[in-house]
Amino acid sequence: MRKRHLGISVYPEHFTEEETNNYLKKCYEAGFRKVFFSILQLGDNPDKKLLEYYEKSIMYAKKLGYYTVVDINELALKLYKITDDQLAFFKTKGIDCIRLDAPFVASKVAQTTYQGMDIQINASNNDHFVTNICDFMPNKDRLFGCHNFYPLFHSGLSEDLFIKSTKKFRELDIEVSCFVGSDFGKKGPQKYDVTKLVSCENYRDLKIKNQIKLALSTNLFESIYVGNQPLSDEEIKSIKEIKFDNVFEFDLILEKSVSNYELEIINFNNHFWRGDANEFFIRSTQPRVVFKDDIKPTNLNDVYNFGDVLIINSNNKHYQKEILIVLKDNYKNFGDTVNKIGKISKEDLLLLKNIKPWNRFRFNIIG
Repeated sequence: MRKRHLGISVYPEHFTEEETNNYLKKCYEAGFRKVFFSILQLGDNPDKKLLEYYEKSIMYAKKLGYYTVVDINELALKLYKITDDQLAFFKTKGIDCIRLDAPFVASKVAQTTYQGMDIQINASNNDHFVTNICDFMPNKDRLFGCHNFYPLFHSGLSEDLFIKSTKKFRELDIEVSCFVGSDFGKKGPQKYDVTKLVSCENYRDLKIKNQIKLALSTNLFESIYVGNQPLSDEEIKSIKEIKFDNVFEFDLILEKSVSNYELEIINFNNHFWRGDANEFFIRSTQPRVVFKDDIKPTNLNDVYNFGDVLIINSNNKHYQKEILIVLKDNYKNFGDTVNKIGKISKEDLLLLKNIKPWNRFRFNIIG
């Protein structure tokens, strides 16, 4: 996979020019490098000043250094009086990539990829449009998939379809983007206020940082866009804390009586799930090699649940100091050999579905 990027979405019709430019600048300075615009909602006969405002905003984003993506359909072609043979026209408007909201002719899409224009196609339908395009030997360096976003509660893709439809593109060596949603922003391409504009329904109840971490953990997405505008300053700050290093980071809520020695082991910089994995718990075994002192038995429980983080204590001399993450609810087979350190936050529990043997991980203590 090529380098991953974060993107924002901008809808100028809801904001003044100063607000739009300030938001673009602030997000670029925070590390966002792609920006998504949509002109679908403008129709084929928009207000002239609004269209000029859109074009000016796109050019400003391009000047700042953004990679610019614009969602179009056949009405946009009528608006600019061009045909589907002339999609490269959009380069003259400062647009790096056009996203085709609905399928165009597959052979013409393939042809456009040789005209210096990047093309995104809908990745959410799980249809054969992408394979039809590939029949015409496109330049895959300029062909991408991009999921839809869904404002309506419970209308987003199921996790199964989200992954399945993405893998169809990845198996063709085509990169894919998706959308996550802000808790703060209320604006999208709709005329009415929206809630989170997410691609996958499972992401809707998570905070923005945890949504991005979850998308990254699939190792399937080249770009992740925030679908609604604007992000809050607090959300931007939390996103800047994400490390793009392929290490799973679990937000951890600690038990009250964790010792400093146990904390030192939790913060160890070489946790990984050993390769000979089992289905009941993740094992990080390197701490028992590095750390020498005994672990006093404390915080003993009879039952442990999915996401509980444990350390093997001195009642099991050989394995003590291993860190365990429980993968089953109502697990009862540890006896008095483990101390409960804490629990992975509910926002990060879904990460446990994506972690694999040999993956590295670390903990971020949040409470």
